[in-house]
Amino acid sequence: MNNTILALIVSIILSGILGIIQIAYDSKIYNIKGYLTLAFFIYLLIMTIGNIFVTLITASIFENIDISDIGNSSLGKINTMLLQGPRWLWYSGIGVFGFQALIQKVNITIFDAGILAINEWIEKAKNSATASILERYADINIENIRRLANQLVDKFNIEEIHTLSSIHLGNDIYMEITDQAKKNSNLNLELYLANILADEVPKVIKAELKTKKNR
Repeated sequence: MNNTILALIVSIILSGILGIIQIAYDSKIYNIKGYLTLAFFIYLLIMTIGNIFVTLITASIFENIDISDIGNSSLGKINTMLLQGPRWLWYSGIGVFGFQALIQKVNITIFDAGILAINEWIEKAKNSATASILERYADINIENIRRLANQLVDKFNIEEIHTLSSIHLGNDIYMEITDQAKKNSNLNLELYLANILADEVPKVIKAELKTKKNR
C-alpha cells in the first residue's frame, strides 16, 4: 500500500476521532448512542472531505518533488525531514491540521461580496450536530427512565415501591409527591413514583432490581 492511500486512511480515522472529541467537548455527552444523528454524520463528512482534500494536496506536492533539484532550499529541508519518517503519517498530519488552519483563513466571495467564511459554515454544521445529539440524548434518557420505571413496577409490589420512595427520595419529598398525586385521580401513583426514582436514583434502582432478581 503506497503512502498516499495510507495517509488517506489515517486522515479519515483522525477526522472521526477529532470530530467526536470536538462534539463531546461542546455537548458534554459521552454516550455513543447519542451520536447516531444525521447532523453529526454530515458534520463528520464535511470535516473528512476537507481533511482528505488537503492530505491529497500535501501528498501530491511531496511525492513529486525531486530533492536533488531543490538542494538546501526550505522546501528541500522539509521534504528531507519527511523522508526520515513514515511519509503517510506526515501527509495525514499536515492534511488534517493544515485544513483546520486553512478554514480559518478562506472566505468565499461572489461579485466582490463576502459570503460566510468556510469556518462559519463548519461552525454551523458543528452547532447543528451538537444540538441534534443533545436532543437525541434527552430522548434516550427519557426512554431509559420509562423502561426502568416499568421494570420497577413489574418486580416490586405497591408497598415496596412506597418504601423505596420514602427511603431514597426522603420522607418529606415522598409525602409531598403523594399529597399532590391524590389530587389527580387519573394518576397511577406507583408508576409516577417509579419514574421519579428511575430519574433521581437510577443506579440504586438497578441495584434493587438486581437484588430482587437474585433472591
